[in-house]
Amino acid sequence: MTTYTKIKQIDVESFKELTPAQDFIGVTVYVTVPVRIIDGSKIKEVMTAITSSGDKFSLNENELFARGFYSKRRPSPRQRWSEKSISGFLTGEKVDLQEAFLEIEGLLKEYIDFNDDRWYLVLTCWIIGTYFHRYCDSYPYIHLNGEMESGKTKTLKLVSLLSFNGELTFNSTPSYIIRTIHDNHSTCCIDEAEKLKNSKDENSQLVIGMFNAGYKMGEFTGKAETQGRDQKWQPVQFEAYSPKMFASIRGLEPSL
Repeated sequence: MTTYTKIKQIDVESFKELTPAQDFIGVTVYVTVPVRIIDGSKIKEVMTAITSSGDKFSLNENELFARGFYSKRRPSPRQRWSEKSISGFLTGEKVDLQEAFLEIEGLLKEYIDFNDDRWYLVLTCWIIGTYFHRYCDSYPYIHLNGEMESGKTKTLKLVSLLSFNGELTFNSTPSYIIRTIHDNHSTCCIDEAEKLKNSKDENSQLVIGMFNAGYKMGEFTGKAETQGRDQKWQPVQFEAYSPKMFASIRGLEPSL
């Protein structure tokens, strides 16, 4: 007598790609944060997806598969959300948006001097919006243009601390910037942006391309990288879209 095992067929088309650092799928928001856990005698960080519906799961292939997702990206943001705050959010604590707005506006007024108070409102809205930028088809850039010691770098620093996965990229390598935009959807705060005009190496040119196109969702730039055990060259695409703020004395590249 022959017995047959019935194998459940899985429809690949039913799986959705998740961009874990920040994504909006249906009515649910997904963000990834590092969560510290005790592993034996060590404390390690585990990249964990938090959802607006109160779910929490480790960012690995098995957990994604169980929820009908797949992902080509592995975000690695710094810890900016404490375990206490995460726990409070997951147990139903709510954040008052008006209170958050006023607190951010107050910090901007404490540390930065604008000659027009409306800029505090604009910058506060822009900072809050970085936490929702992947809900939008595009996100506006801000360019701080002024003389030396006018407060450009201070503004960039403060914005990088308040924005979604903010990065002050003054001393960052081009390869780091490429991946922090692609994997972390970071808010990039770029100081001395006029230096981009003189960048000639391949990675720097790719960064310039990401800056030029990266105000729109779905824009990618590509390069060839060695991958796998045999280290063969393969074409790799990097998403360019993320919020960006520039500071310069002499202006930006015309295409930017």
